Amino acid sequence: MSATPTIKLGTGRELTAEDMEEFWRENPDGIMTDATYKKFYQKQKEDSIVRKFPREIAFALFDSNNDKKIDFVEFLMANAFASSNSRREALDYLFDLCDTSLDERMDMIELAAFNAIIASSVKETQNVSAYETMKVAGKIFNFIGLNAEKKLTKEQFIKECEKVPLIKRMFKIKK
Repeated sequence: MSATPTIKLGTGRELTAEDMEEFWRENPDGIMTDATYKKFYQKQKEDSIVRKFPREIAFALFDSNNDKKIDFVEFLMANAFASSNSRREALDYLFDLCDTSLDERMDMIELAAFNAIIASSVKETQNVSAYETMKVAGKIFNFIGLNAEKKLTKEQFIKECEKVPLIKRMFKIKK
């Protein structure tokens, strides 16, 4: 993502002051590697939102430069996303993350960024074939079609995502 997403109010609602202190103690440079995230993840209670959210998805969604590291802002975003109360709220949050132009509409470039995130997440976490991954990518591009001028509203985006079974399955922990 090119722009720094805004963190919504209420984010980090499941993180305690101790969690924040632990983040900085374990990651004094503000960068969490896959290994330190795994350690953090395993320390969480079994019924914790963080534990219910597949850690591979956290890296696929929030490691914006694919360096297998997430910084503190990405960590907070992953927690906020994982703490959402429903699939709809999670998709709403994803829309906001991908709307880098901040115009409350998703254009072809922003949709392509979302598509890359979903395609890599589906492949890593849903154990699907390359063919299935390509089908999901095609369905996502069909949200807009071939009209490069068209933009999706948040409602249209969520409605289209709800039609794609693999996207729904990715968020099976969400109502």
